[in-house]
Amino acid sequence: MGSSIEGPDVNLLYGAYMDHFWVTLKEKVPGLRAVDLLPEYRVQKARKARVHNWLLSGDRVRRVRFTYFDGGAAGQAFNSLLYPDPKYDLPLLGIDLLSFGSNKILCVVDFQPLTQEPEYLERHTSMLAPVYERIREKCGHMSSKFFDETQFFSKYLVFYRSSLGAKEPTLHVPTGRLWEVYLEYVDIYLKALNNAEGNEDPDAMAYVQSRQDAYDQYNAERDPAIKLFNTYFGTEWSTRFTKDFLFPGATL
Repeated sequence: MGSSIEGPDVNLLYGAYMDHFWVTLKEKVPGLRAVDLLPEYRVQKARKARVHNWLLSGDRVRRVRFTYFDGGAAGQAFNSLLYPDPKYDLPLLGIDLLSFGSNKILCVVDFQPLTQEPEYLERHTSMLAPVYERIREKCGHMSSKFFDETQFFSKYLVFYRSSLGAKEPTLHVPTGRLWEVYLEYVDIYLKALNNAEGNEDPDAMAYVQSRQDAYDQYNAERDPAIKLFNTYFGTEWSTRFTKDFLFPGATL
């Protein structure tokens, strides 16, 4: 991406987080390859902001998307979502790191489960418990205005707020606690993905696909980032972008 839209004096706050995830995927996901995007989705620019997007797939990964929104000092966001191949009933890996102005930070990292059945949650999210304990006291709860934590979220959801902006020590690389927890969540997820036993029964795969599509539908109806894209890039483009790239399993 280079420097921020406002120039080299403005730091890309989540650049190291995005770069680490990209490099780790290349190292640990067999057959990882880039998927072509339309030029209007690769980079979209407005007068005071731009958004860069990338799409990948791999042998065990149906799709993993990257989005970096750069509004300079006014706001930045790194968002990524990994969908496993439907042969694997793993949760999605969700990353959403946001800044608003010079001081407000909101960071979300989670194994986003396909179902809230206790056996499923124990099997696919319980390994996060010791890592989550290291940051639990700094985590809060999301507002029900947009999302319901009982749907598509685990109890080990990292939901971290700060009013210190780039000065927040928990965010710093490589010593911040959020950075350390982020690294471990990514590592644990990719190990689980590579060790998972696939189920190629057509009914099982159809069920997993239907739950991934339900996730897309749920988020396409609620994600506040869509309103941000409406504001900066226009409703017409934002609607296409949501359907074609952000949440392609949704019916809009």
